[in-house]
Amino acid sequence: MTSAILLAMSKKAIALLQHKFNESKAANPQFSLRSFAQRCGLSPGSMSEILNGKRGISDKQSSKIATNLKLNPTERALLVNDPIEISAGIRKVSFLSRNHFFYITEGIHFDFLALMDTDDFVYDLHWLADKLGTAPERVQKVITRLKDIHVITENEGTLEKVKDHVSTTDDITDEVIQLAHADTLRLAKESLFRDSIHDRDFTSICLPLDPALIKQVKEKIRNFHMEIRELTRQGTKTEVYELAMQFFPKTKKKKGVRK
Repeated sequence: MTSAILLAMSKKAIALLQHKFNESKAANPQFSLRSFAQRCGLSPGSMSEILNGKRGISDKQSSKIATNLKLNPTERALLVNDPIEISAGIRKVSFLSRNHFFYITEGIHFDFLALMDTDDFVYDLHWLADKLGTAPERVQKVITRLKDIHVITENEGTLEKVKDHVSTTDDITDEVIQLAHADTLRLAKESLFRDSIHDRDFTSICLPLDPALIKQVKEKIRNFHMEIRELTRQGTKTEVYELAMQFFPKTKKKKGVRK
């Protein structure tokens, strides 16, 4: 591997970490470099030197950071110097505040954002209403709300996303997000009895588990989400699908067991 490739990979790794820090800062203005370093499992001094290009990242550090930040496979490849993924870009994410997410809790807002990425997308209220199975007036309301919170913008008669996709807080209990998940489960139930088995997939598995593995399982689930996202970039995109996975306890914890 040439030194030029190594240099490019190093710059991409730094850019990825800087982007992840900026994402957290956008979600929480009080988030500091010290907090980011702690999240990554490094000292503030080491993180500062890494971001300034004065210090490299060892394989051990790369693995630790990738795990702590729950990086998807593409992002992990950038950090651990995987030459196969050297040309991969860094996904730009819009982090929604609790108030903004509450404003667009209904799933149709996210359906609309996904529909924008289809190959035959048409900015026409009647076409959009037909695809989403709703009224043109409701589609207009969805567009207005997404503009209000700066997730999309209108430019010369076309709609554009401000960033690639949106995200909310992770691993934090929030009633607003719980309601959104409950709505997804409701829609999944409707699909179970409405849609052909050739157009959907419902599977489940019940298994014994050591609670110490829960963190690793959740990381694999998140990585799987991103793998599916990358896979669906192929082909001609004409429809919108929802991928929902449920991983939850079926037995009760004994009293006295730490949560």
